[in-house]
Amino acid sequence: MSIGTASTSVELSSTAPSSPPSTRRDSISTSNTTGAEEPALTEEEIEKKPWKYIGYKGYSKFIASDNDFYVVRKFATLNTRVTLALQDEIVVLESDLDVLDAQYSKRDAENLHNGLFRDDRQDRNALIKKIASKLAKYSEQFPSPLGFSKF
Repeated sequence: MSIGTASTSVELSSTAPSSPPSTRRDSISTSNTTGAEEPALTEEEIEKKPWKYIGYKGYSKFIASDNDFYVVRKFATLNTRVTLALQDEIVVLESDLDVLDAQYSKRDAENLHNGLFRDDRQDRNALIKKIASKLAKYSEQFPSPLGFSKF
């Protein structure tokens, strides 16, 4: 694997699974963009700046090398909070739709067929599209009992 900047790239050799990224001098070589070989990095250089020569690329490779290392946060509290906020937005939109439905069902309202979507009013149609988008995001959070992953 290589880590590069505009003028220098660093080559890291593969590490064996279950071993941290190597900081051995022979595992890292450098060359500039013209292809000319630069002097090898010293162990001291690598030890002083592992963030530069190994970085997240090497760290990611190490973590991915074994399932036991693959431990990441699921941000359960944040995901729940976002889901609850989305749920609240959907509730507000649902209420707005109920208001429109009631308005278009009044005796003195224009004769609009409330059982069709094809020729529906633009405002209600736009609201339904907005609800559909929010519901799709919301539904991604939950497995469906019917086996559908999305609405």
